[in-house]
Amino acid sequence: MRQETADHKENCNLLRQAETIRYDDISRDNRRFDQYTDEKTLLTQRLIEVLNPNSTTTVLDIGAGEGYFLAEMSKLAHRCTGVEPDPIMLERLLRRFLGSHNVEIDRRRFEDFQTEERFDAVVSAHTLSFFEDKLAMIAKMASFAREGGLVVIVAHSILGRQYQILEQFDRQFRRGRLLHVSAELLCGCLESLGVVPKMDRVLTKTILPSLDIALSLGYFLFRQDLDNQDPMAKKTAMSLLLRNMVNHEVQIDTIHGVVSFRKTKDSKLEDKRS
Repeated sequence: MRQETADHKENCNLLRQAETIRYDDISRDNRRFDQYTDEKTLLTQRLIEVLNPNSTTTVLDIGAGEGYFLAEMSKLAHRCTGVEPDPIMLERLLRRFLGSHNVEIDRRRFEDFQTEERFDAVVSAHTLSFFEDKLAMIAKMASFAREGGLVVIVAHSILGRQYQILEQFDRQFRRGRLLHVSAELLCGCLESLGVVPKMDRVLTKTILPSLDIALSLGYFLFRQDLDNQDPMAKKTAMSLLLRNMVNHEVQIDTIHGVVSFRKTKDSKLEDKRS
């Protein structure tokens, strides 16, 4: 893998260069992909284990989505705040938590989000790729944690098949021009900034009922609209997906890196805020 040989400082440079995903481009695929994976359940279970909340814990969830994690966390924590600007997700969130005594929803983009509150835990699950200035946003996440509080960022691991398919497509079709955020890249960068990250890996499974359904998720799996682009893109994607077919289903294992660290005064993260 390209990222394995980079030293810690270089990882920060690579993180700055990593792709920025437009939410509008991927949101439809995201919602469809959720139907075929156990990701929400297993990731939420691990996040709760990492956070170990109690009746006094306060949690900030960045990119709350439909609120699955918030719903489970609110049963255990004192108070939860979810940040979610997407209108479709926001409507579902507001409906889901209508009348909730300990869940607050903020509709601002995280780039615009501000509060005087400092949380016991700040969580960002698969949202880092949506930000242009990733280092500044990581620093901003940490700024909302109390001293000694936990910051948890989830990203795909380079060890997972989903990440490897995306990288193989990029190498074959785009000649490696697109760099993807990974948990390993994130850990290396954090270490160069004086942060001591811990990574827990979570394996989830996706079963797509047919090759056609897998190809219809082109932007999610390959960052490429396979219906309206170069026919070579579809041919390359199909070749990669066929290697993962079992009994006419496309089966893809994903490994998620749950990267966590404690906020401390001596890290250089604060310097990265824009």
